[in-house]
Amino acid sequence: MPTLDDAFPKPHLKSVDLQGEPRLATIKRVTRKALWDHKTQSQRPQWVVFFHEYAKYLILNQTIGEAIASVAGDREFSQWVGAKVVLYPTQEDSFGDTWDVIRVRAPQPGEFGGRQKRQPKSKKDKLLIKDWPADVVDAIVKAGQAETAVEAVAALNMSELTLEQARQWAGRWMAYFLRLQTEKEYSPEAAADAANRKLAASMDGEAS
Repeated sequence: MPTLDDAFPKPHLKSVDLQGEPRLATIKRVTRKALWDHKTQSQRPQWVVFFHEYAKYLILNQTIGEAIASVAGDREFSQWVGAKVVLYPTQEDSFGDTWDVIRVRAPQPGEFGGRQKRQPKSKKDKLLIKDWPADVVDAIVKAGQAETAVEAVAALNMSELTLEQARQWAGRWMAYFLRLQTEKEYSPEAAADAANRKLAASMDGEAS
């Protein structure tokens, strides 16, 4: 029998999505997304966390952010990628009401069928993130295409640009990527795929 949540699905993770059980999740990406703010009755950018195991994202708040930073051993968003955390449903009292919420903790030894305690990232792990030219990243932030350098790098890591192409094409790629998210409400993954296709077409057009 369908439920109210089936009738009105949300794009972000809710307590009900965990089906009453703690769930192991691997952080895929931390990015900003324009979300509807009921208080201001308008859209505003908020930080969200994407996981490999879920199509939905988790809205980041201070409590969840501190918990993830503790598990990852780093407060920088880019260093959260690959961290394994446990999402668990619980209830909290606020303003006289009880709310179902999602909270985050570290996996326990032996939980989920194996030892899941995450080891600190090594220098080799950090090399997996491209070292985008600083002037390219700074230009993207100054143009308002990203709030921070971390956000700019996270987005560029989804592009198909090479480091050699970055200075010529990064600004145009980011502009289209951002427009698809804000105007078309594409997910970051869908926006990146579309921006990559447009990039390839643009590059082919200038080469001919």
